[in-house]
Amino acid sequence: MPTSKKPRKQSSTVRTVSDLSVFPDPRSLQPSSAEYKSAANDETLWQAQELVYDSWETSDCRSRFALARQALKLSVFCADAWLTLAERPSLSRSERRQLIERAVAAEELALGEGRLKENEGHGLNESHEEG
Repeated sequence: MPTSKKPRKQSSTVRTVSDLSVFPDPRSLQPSSAEYKSAANDETLWQAQELVYDSWETSDCRSRFALARQALKLSVFCADAWLTLAERPSLSRSERRQLIERAVAAEELALGEGRLKENEGHGLNESHEEG
């Protein structure tokens, strides 16, 4: 006599909430807000960047993306975290583009006006080290 199958668990690859709606767009933060000041803090940004470095060293995609999300919880100005999330294969072209646009905006805001253009052609981390 056949036994009934257990219901399948929902696939972990299915996203219920988009990262685009979870984390604020860095361009939307007001420079006078506490959230902006906290996210733009050099120490907080470097802690976020360290999480991204850890994410790059892991071979497990789920862990990599989780570390990138943790980085964005610390600082939405962590451009590499946005770029890491943009690597997910399940994204639509529109979602991927929006994540990349946020990465560019985050880097511009983190470096300050004009510094991104000034350092064009150099790695983003090199730009941080100069400042």
